[in-house]
Amino acid sequence: MTAALQLDQVVKHFPGPRRGTRVHAVNDVSFSVASGETVALVGESGSGKTTLGRIALQLERLTSGRVLLEGRDITQLSQSALRALRPHMQMVFQDPWATLNPRMRIRSVLEEPLKLHTPLGAPERLARIVGMAERVHLGGSLLDRFPAQLSGGQLQRVALARALMTQPRLVVLDEPTSSLDLSVRAEILELLAELRVQSQVSYLFITHDLGTVRLIADRIVVLYLGAIVESGPTAQIFKQARHPYTRALFSAQLSTDVRERRERVVLQGEIPSPVNLPRGCSFAGRCPAADDRCRAERPALVTESAVQIACFKPGVALAAR
Repeated sequence: MTAALQLDQVVKHFPGPRRGTRVHAVNDVSFSVASGETVALVGESGSGKTTLGRIALQLERLTSGRVLLEGRDITQLSQSALRALRPHMQMVFQDPWATLNPRMRIRSVLEEPLKLHTPLGAPERLARIVGMAERVHLGGSLLDRFPAQLSGGQLQRVALARALMTQPRLVVLDEPTSSLDLSVRAEILELLAELRVQSQVSYLFITHDLGTVRLIADRIVVLYLGAIVESGPTAQIFKQARHPYTRALFSAQLSTDVRERRERVVLQGEIPSPVNLPRGCSFAGRCPAADDRCRAERPALVTESAVQIACFKPGVALAAR
């Protein structure tokens, strides 16, 4: 079956702080999202998650590589050709307030993509708006309000509804629950799972919240300094993460069980500059198990039992406290 989204050896450079320098934001990243699947991108701030999400929708042009939407290479398409594909690929941003026109009523916010991308007449547009509002559990009375009159959770539901109005096959979600409290976050995650079952939409879920990943994602892709260090089925990665960076991330996750004792893997040092990437493994300067080979050679991403990992010492014992 053709993947809903496929990223093939994607590289993205930005102009550096000084003339002639480059920021290596994304470095040779390849992965896919199957139809109806949720893939989570996780990693520290600055790891390239949002840049990859924008590249996936060609909101950001890549330096090299390919992006395929349902098998079609979209990296060389003109803006007009991309505009014709926009109904099939949508994005939900972290801050819904910043993406909604404060002068438009919610009804108009939801109607706008239908006017832009469909031939539907006014009665059909109204029917779809009402139907979508029901699907995302927005009361009909809210449709005549302005964004400032809604809560954060309601605004995020509006953002989801707007993204789904054109019945897309791929939705990129960039930290869609990070600004919400726990009860509203749980409602949004339940809603996303419900909508995925109903419409078979594929999600690329960008987050630093590992608890959310565990609940919603089928597969997880761990990024460090713009490159994949480990990826695979979510349950398998959570059960036995093998890359030192992944294990350090997981050890920092707070448990909901106050009685649970965890060994914390504490990383030393700072993330290397994306302008001057280190010669060997990008993580070697912070890894407690790194040796001379790690500092001299860059490990390739290899597959072992459905898990991809870029490490010379996968699963090595780490110092904990």
